[in-house]
Amino acid sequence: MPNEPVVLLHGFYHGAWAWTEVIAELVGRGRTAVAVDMAAHGRHATSPASAGRRPFDPVAYATEPPPVSGVGLDAAADLLVAQLDSVGRGKVGVQRLFIAQADTAFPKTPRRSSS
Repeated sequence: MPNEPVVLLHGFYHGAWAWTEVIAELVGRGRTAVAVDMAAHGRHATSPASAGRRPFDPVAYATEPPPVSGVGLDAAADLLVAQLDSVGRGKVGVQRLFIAQADTAFPKTPRRSSS
């Protein structure tokens, strides 16, 4: 397809914002480009609760589980597929296959508990 959208996915501790200049360049070259946020990143990020407490408690901040600790592969994949569905107008067969293969390749990856 001549102008299938280019979907950009950031690394850890970043967000879709990291691709701003790349998207501008791609669009300038006539390509359709979009960046999505991973679960617990970008627009989906939250700060540790202790970060906003006053007076600041460095021990609480250092020992509090990070907000991303509750995000498992299932939740991350669900969000990514939903975003790709909206960008690709429902055509994410390849992405679903990739996610399934990644899940098989890394069987010990922590998963969200079903309880």
